[in-house]
Amino acid sequence: MLNRFAIGAVAGVMLTTGLLMILPSSASAAACSAPSTDYGRASVTLNVSSAAIYRIWTRILVPDSSNNSFLLEVDGSTCFTVGDGGLSPNAWTWIDYQNGSVASKIQMNLTAGSHTLKMIGREPGVKLGRLLLISNLNCIPVNNGDNCATTSAPSDTEGPSVDITAPVNGANVKGIVPVNVTARDNVSVAKVDFFINGVLKSSDMAAPYTYDWDTKVTANGKINVMAKAYDISGNVNSDSVQVTVAGGDAQAPSVPGNVSAVVDSTNKVTVKWAASTDNIGVAGYRILRNSVIVGQAMGLDYIDGTTLPGTTYNYQVAAFDQAGNSSNPSVVVEVKTAKVADSQPPAPPANLKAVSVNPNQINLSWTASSDNIGVAAYDVFRSTGKGAAIKVATVSKTGFGDTGLTPATKYNYYIVAKDSALNASEKSAIVSVQTLANPIPVTGMLRGKVTFAKNAQSQAHVIIRVKGIKHIYDTDSQGNYEISKLPPGNYKVTYRAEGSHTKELTAKIQAKKITTMDVALLKR
Repeated sequence: MLNRFAIGAVAGVMLTTGLLMILPSSASAAACSAPSTDYGRASVTLNVSSAAIYRIWTRILVPDSSNNSFLLEVDGSTCFTVGDGGLSPNAWTWIDYQNGSVASKIQMNLTAGSHTLKMIGREPGVKLGRLLLISNLNCIPVNNGDNCATTSAPSDTEGPSVDITAPVNGANVKGIVPVNVTARDNVSVAKVDFFINGVLKSSDMAAPYTYDWDTKVTANGKINVMAKAYDISGNVNSDSVQVTVAGGDAQAPSVPGNVSAVVDSTNKVTVKWAASTDNIGVAGYRILRNSVIVGQAMGLDYIDGTTLPGTTYNYQVAAFDQAGNSSNPSVVVEVKTAKVADSQPPAPPANLKAVSVNPNQINLSWTASSDNIGVAAYDVFRSTGKGAAIKVATVSKTGFGDTGLTPATKYNYYIVAKDSALNASEKSAIVSVQTLANPIPVTGMLRGKVTFAKNAQSQAHVIIRVKGIKHIYDTDSQGNYEISKLPPGNYKVTYRAEGSHTKELTAKIQAKKITTMDVALLKR
């Protein structure tokens, strides 16, 4: 079925907006040969405001890899087979090519004025969502295609309406139950999905939307049935009902028998078992390793490729059916993987780099070593040129930050790789780097003169806190004081002298500047 679709205004073209009418299948096409089976058609006449080369883009949804094209006729004289390959089924996709060749673009030199486009269905299930003429050949439509439009049709933000008409909410159901849905949209419904207890069971791409639900493979009790309807712009709405299943599957499969486990290699164990039986049918088997589910199988064997050398494992198998009923786990089978006789050391680490990031830290990085079994760790060695190197860390990654170092000091490093058998590589190349020096603080100065009744006070005190520590400075015989090497900031300064009132002021200290504060203390 060739679905109805919207035409919007695009760059350089003023188009008529709206839904196209589906014409009778008997209408003829002048340029396009009539398909063996006509799956419907639509047409539109539009006005192009200015002459230019226009690329024709179509938003299309196809049901499978065989039915993936339609015919496009322009002005009754030019015919394109749109698509015909390279499309993912059941997904809305923008395409601008013909005859299955992505390199063969659909574009025409159109004159200003009226032009007619016809879309003819030649394969079943093909749906069209939108068609655009774009004069900007570098623009690729996304979503609804409005990114390529200068004057666009309104974006579709309205989701489809959806209603489950059967079964009704609260119904008791059993056997084969038709789930019927009505869905409508202002543009076009793309599909309806059917869910049973949140699990997607079926999708329907065309009305009437229905799903035959076999309740015999569902557990008894209350079940949620939900339908989701999607439109071509991706808007979605849903409806749900709750029903009670009677006569569903309440019987679990039998316990799998003849379980065996064979060690194929140090990292591979094959588990096999005999088939279980079920009143309706076994859906699959869960494999447990040391009581934890590690995999699932539809058949009667499972390969566990995540085992480690020299390790004991216990395996069990449990069967389950489509209703979710599960058997008890089987008997336990125990295996032990072989130890690896490994005498080959890893290759030495390469491309060792060292960077000093501050006065107390150097960061190291290197390229991973190779080994016949696998590298387990890396030892980091450090020296200062005075004595032998010492191991400072063992890491599993290809990087390490060495902290607690002395500023402005040269350090030498090398790395040794080792495997799980403790085979050690040759040491890497040695790199040397010096930590950064401690920065020279940029400070300021506070100075001034303390007077009492206009006379110098030889016994005045200046009290200031620097980084939480109280410092007391005495003035000289002339009442002068000077405090140097103060970090920039605001400080509370207290001035005291015998027989005078104490005064507290705030001093603003700036880097590389002198702040002067002269203080006169009043007689007490």
